[in-house]
Amino acid sequence: MASSVVAFEKFERWKNSRTVLNFTVLTNEGAVEHIWTGRIISVVPEMSRVGFVDDVTRDGAEFVFLDASFRMEGRTVEVSRLELGVVRIEEVLVM
Repeated sequence: MASSVVAFEKFERWKNSRTVLNFTVLTNEGAVEHIWTGRIISVVPEMSRVGFVDDVTRDGAEFVFLDASFRMEGRTVEVSRLELGVVRIEEVLVM
């Protein structure tokens, strides 16, 4: 488990470097609900919010990670909440 402070620092680094990310939302049963590829456009740690924009559709959305647990491994952050399931955010290697 990682602290929310460490996770939000990573989100901020990804935002500032305009890193391309995959956002995968998994249900509590492990089924894939949504997959987006895009970039983080806003990070508000004191409100546990991360905003992103989809690179293909240019649609924006926001995740609220209140009362979530964070797991970090290499280039991936997994965020778990009972009612949300799991959001996996991972760097995309762009060549």
